Amino acid sequence: MTALSEDLDQFKWSQRDKEGNALDGYYPMGGVVSLVVGSPGTSALSRCESIIKESTNYALDKDIDGLIFQYGPRAGSCEFRYNLANWLNEQYQDPNAPVHMDDLIASTGATNGLYYAASLLFKSGTPVFIEDPTYFIAIDILRRDLGMNIVPVPMTSEGTDTELLDKLLTEYRKKHPDIVLTKERPFWSMLYIIPTHNNPTGRCISPEKAKRLVEIARKHDILIFCDDVYNMLHYKEGPPPRRLLSYDIKTDPDYKGHVLSNGTFSKILSPGIRLGWQEAPPRIVEILNNSGNMWSGGCVNHYISTVVGGAIKLGLLTKHLNFVRSKLSENLHAVSDILRQHKEYIKFQQPEGGYFMWLELPESVNTTKLKDFVQKYKITFHPGEMSSPEKKRRQNCIRISISYYEKEELCRAVTTLCQAIEEYIKAN
Repeated sequence: MTALSEDLDQFKWSQRDKEGNALDGYYPMGGVVSLVVGSPGTSALSRCESIIKESTNYALDKDIDGLIFQYGPRAGSCEFRYNLANWLNEQYQDPNAPVHMDDLIASTGATNGLYYAASLLFKSGTPVFIEDPTYFIAIDILRRDLGMNIVPVPMTSEGTDTELLDKLLTEYRKKHPDIVLTKERPFWSMLYIIPTHNNPTGRCISPEKAKRLVEIARKHDILIFCDDVYNMLHYKEGPPPRRLLSYDIKTDPDYKGHVLSNGTFSKILSPGIRLGWQEAPPRIVEILNNSGNMWSGGCVNHYISTVVGGAIKLGLLTKHLNFVRSKLSENLHAVSDILRQHKEYIKFQQPEGGYFMWLELPESVNTTKLKDFVQKYKITFHPGEMSSPEKKRRQNCIRISISYYEKEELCRAVTTLCQAIEEYIKAN
C-alpha cells in the first residue's frame, strides 16, 4: 500500500457511502443508529456555515496589516479574550465570580487543554485522582498517553466522594515524598472532574461538595482540573450551576489558585474549528504561557479564535447556543418520557443539561454483552464499564447520547433499545 493510499484510508472517517452513512465505527454506519456519538447533530452544524462566513468577513474587515494571519499572542489576542470574558460572564450570570480576560488562554479544544496542562504540570508516574464514572477518553489520555497512575474516586449523587478523596490524598502523599513542589510544578497531584452535567451521568456537583473540594485542594496542594464542556448546555430557566472555579475565591486569605476550568466550543458551536479556552489562576496561566510550545508557536489557533471572537461580538454565538439548547432540551424530555415507560428494568435520573443520560439496569445485566445482543436491531450504545477507570465496574449501566439525532429518530432508537433490553432480560 502506498503512503498516499494509507493517508486516504485514514481520511475515510469523513466520507459517506451512497446512502449517506458515515464510514467509521463511532459515527452512524450501515444504517446503525449510534447512541454513542457525543457530537453536535446535523441541524446544529448546518447553521455553522453562515455563522463562520459572517464572522470571517467581520474579522477580515477589522484586520490591520494582516495580523490575523500572524502567530498571534500566546494566550490569544486581547480582543478575543475580552469578547470571550464578556460572553462567559453573560452565560454564567455569576457576578460574585466574574471571568477576567487575563485568566483566559485559547486552546484547540478541551482534549488539547487536558493534555497540555497535565503534561506541563505533572511528570509521568504521578498519581492522578479521577472521579468514577467519568469521560472514558480522559482515562486513556492520563493513563496511556501520559503514563499517570490513575486512582478512581467514586461519585455520589451530589458529586465526588470528598471524604474518601481526603483520605486517599493523605495516603498517596505519604507514598510519594519525592515529589517536590516548585514554581513550575506547584501541585503534587491532580483531581480530574466534570462537575457540571457530568459525562456520563449528567449530574452536577452540589455547592457543599464544591466548597469541600476547594478546601481539600488547598489542604493537600493539588490541582482540580474541571472539564467544563457542558456548562452552557443547561436546560432549566435561570443561570447554570456555578462553575467549580468560582468557589476558589480570590479574596480568601489562603487563596493561591487550585482550580482550572477547561472549556470548548466543540459542543456549543463546532468541533471542526478546534477551539477552546482555559480559565485559570495567574500562577497557572504563567506556566502555560511560558512553555516552549507557546513561546515558539504563539496562540494555538489565532485565526479561528479571531473569527469566533467576531461571532461573539455579532451575537451569532448566543443565538446559535439558544437554538442548540432548545433542540437538546426537547430531545432530553422526549427520551425521558420513553424511559419512564420502562421503569421496571431501567432506572435513571433525568439530568438538567449536557449531552448524556446514564441508565442503570438490574445488577444481573452485563451491558457489554447486551451491546452485542442489540446489534440485530442496528443500535449501539456505550457500555457503562468503559466509563470507569476500573474495568468490570458499572457493568449494568449504559450511557446514551441525546445530541446527535433529530428528536424523531432518537426516540425511535431509544424505544427500540428499551424493547431490546426487556427482551434480553427476559431471555436471561
